[in-house]
Amino acid sequence: MSKTENRTKIDDDMNGLTIEQAATIEYLGKMLKESAWANQGSFLDSDARKQMGSKPMSAADSMDDISISVGNQVITVVKDNDNRPAVSTPYGLTDRVTQASLPKDWMIQSLYQFIIDCNGGDTAFAEQVQAFINQCLDFATIHNDDGSIQKIDAKMLPSPTMSVLTTDMVSSHKRQTKSKAKGSTTFNIKVVIEHDDTVIPRIPVRNTGFVSVVGIDSPVAPTPSAHPHPADGQGVANLGWANTNGDPAPVATVDEGVREMVGLSASDLLQSVVGSTPMTKGDIRKAVAEQIAEPMWVAELEMLVNAGVLIKTTNGGPRSTRYTMAVIA
Repeated sequence: MSKTENRTKIDDDMNGLTIEQAATIEYLGKMLKESAWANQGSFLDSDARKQMGSKPMSAADSMDDISISVGNQVITVVKDNDNRPAVSTPYGLTDRVTQASLPKDWMIQSLYQFIIDCNGGDTAFAEQVQAFINQCLDFATIHNDDGSIQKIDAKMLPSPTMSVLTTDMVSSHKRQTKSKAKGSTTFNIKVVIEHDDTVIPRIPVRNTGFVSVVGIDSPVAPTPSAHPHPADGQGVANLGWANTNGDPAPVATVDEGVREMVGLSASDLLQSVVGSTPMTKGDIRKAVAEQIAEPMWVAELEMLVNAGVLIKTTNGGPRSTRYTMAVIA
């Protein structure tokens, strides 16, 4: 399958993939590729590559040993065309010719300066040259329908009369060197996306829009909750709201029917985890990370502290903060 076809497959079947997850997979892939080439890659010069002919440096008939799990989705790849390897990589190059980036602004400035010097410091002719070049560039500029520039078509620019000489003069400024280059891998694969029903998908952690100051135990930004302020008499979870008379709210309770449908709320989950033994946020994170998104339980943690359901103690910095269950009479 082509890259476009595989991309369409991902767009259609990959649900919930975040930009952060995709970027992380790409980051890991680049590091793995660099490591593999450093340990196993082979670089040849032009003559050695000719002797090898079309033989690749490495080839794999299948990629059955690779899978990527994202939540409850598993990405695998299978060979597309049976007559070709799934993945093939040619030898690297030891003699790739690369050209150093030229300081074009400085070069053009220097030419203008020489024109001015040739005219005894008079800038009039240099300005005429500048205007002529700008007119030619404007004439050769191709625009898109929205007004953005598509390209500058060099075929529409006038040619210098002494084209051979001036071309050689420009080429004399180029600085080329030989360097190594990795071989360009070719792929003969198609993407397969399957769902693993045994995995409960996690809610991706999203930023609240606020970044805490490092080293300060600053207030936690509120995060939208799936549980609104409970009305009196309703059998739903108390999320840490204080009673109207100002007294601390009682320990949260959940109607059993609601528990079966939606599971534990953030409040219930935290109260089932935090006990009389002091716990840090890191301890709590390990206990609840697979069950509820972090912004939700962090916000709920502070609400329970404010309501007097949990006790928060600290001896200095954020890392020394501990949480314990309050004793409810």
